[in-house]
Amino acid sequence: MNDNNLLETRITQAIDGLLNEQQLSVLEADLQSYPELLTEYRMQMGGLPLRSAYTEVQPDPFAVGRLRQKMRSASQDQWQYDVINIFKRYVLASGLGVILIFAVIHAIPSPIDETDLIDYEITTLFESLEQDALSWSVSDNETPSKK
Repeated sequence: MNDNNLLETRITQAIDGLLNEQQLSVLEADLQSYPELLTEYRMQMGGLPLRSAYTEVQPDPFAVGRLRQKMRSASQDQWQYDVINIFKRYVLASGLGVILIFAVIHAIPSPIDETDLIDYEITTLFESLEQDALSWSVSDNETPSKK
């Protein structure tokens, strides 16, 4: 890795906040011989003021006024928020109930019926046949003789 790539990696770490004060000062000292990287580093570390960075996203003053008015009146008219909080509790309680029901269903042993036993016997039979077929080999005594 060449010096520029290493310095760019360290600049990225500095911007991400991964370097401590001592490492930052060493990085700035190393960047003195690379003026273009130093300029880029200082630009990135300086940041932008939020108002200038988001000029196109500033909220409408009328919308802000309406929101403030709703927030002021919220303390007088609380029934909507109470309904939402009660609804959350019912959803949580019903969800826990469903989980408990499934846990109980899986904890109860299921009775074995005849079809399960037949399936088990057939499966065991085929597994033993397969094992016998795979382990079979011709022995010297079983070689066919020519007459």
